[in-house]
Amino acid sequence: MLESESHQNRQLLDKFLDSIPIKTYSLVRVLEFFSQELSSSQFDEILQDLRQRYFVWTNQIKEIKDPKQRAKKGFQLFEKEMALHDLSSASCKKGCGYCCHWKVDVTDEEASILSDLIETGTAKVNMERLEAQSKWTIESSIWKNPTDKSKCIFLGKNGSCSIYENRPITCRKALVESNPIFCKTNDRNEISPLFIPELELLTSVIWSHTAGDVDILPKQVWKKLYKTKRVHEK
Repeated sequence: MLESESHQNRQLLDKFLDSIPIKTYSLVRVLEFFSQELSSSQFDEILQDLRQRYFVWTNQIKEIKDPKQRAKKGFQLFEKEMALHDLSSASCKKGCGYCCHWKVDVTDEEASILSDLIETGTAKVNMERLEAQSKWTIESSIWKNPTDKSKCIFLGKNGSCSIYENRPITCRKALVESNPIFCKTNDRNEISPLFIPELELLTSVIWSHTAGDVDILPKQVWKKLYKTKRVHEK
């Protein structure tokens, strides 16, 4: 690729990303890859398509006023878009559960749904584990070396998600093409994530239009439970 074309693609990419308040790391990564591999006309065509999708999805999300219903609308849009893509190369299988020891980012609205599941008894969780994990941050070193301590509170004994229908967007897009065993150790050199630009863009739309923060699951859920006095300080 000519240097001038590379520079033009960089400008196109920066302009596009600047229009999105919150974007996933994976969205930036995959678009940077395209910007380096495609001609300016090809890259601009992709960005135009994504820009149109951004406006359509933003309007669909913003028209829902109730926070929990807005989160569920995001789930519906995500599953609809996911069904349009070939995911046959994904090696993820029910029960492996290795990615369920990683950091999971959730919106404030997703956390409301998850805390309701705990309060109603629909989801049985280890509250001591939840409280301990809620004290970690996005930057905590535990996420770099996942262990049993970092296991998601919603992961069942059989390695399956106990809240599958209500799982956060981050979980829905956690797909890899590599051997799942590498997910157990979070070996970034061996893991081959399955990046789909449209799904990363939709995630960015949902994150950009949530009513609250985007933070790690245990911290968000614990905060919701505490604020509604379902959990008391010890």
